Amino acid sequence: MTALSRLEKLEEKLKPEKKKVYFMGWAGCQYKHSNGLTRWDGESKEQFFKRVRENDPNRMIHWFD
Repeated sequence: MTALSRLEKLEEKLKPEKKKVYFMGWAGCQYKHSNGLTRWDGESKEQFFKRVRENDPNRMIHWFD
C-alpha cells in the first residue's frame, strides 16, 4: 500500500458528510392540513400556505404544479 493510497483512504474517512435533502410528494395531494391548521372550503392553496407561514414563519413549504 502506497502513501498516496493511504492518504486517499484517510481523506474519504475524514470528509464531512454532506447535508442531504429529500423531496417527497403525493399525486393528487389536496393540502388539507398543516401545522395544526385545516384548509377552509373555497380557500386557495396560496391563501392556506400564507396562513401556515403566519402561524410558523420558519415553516418551509414547497409545491410544484
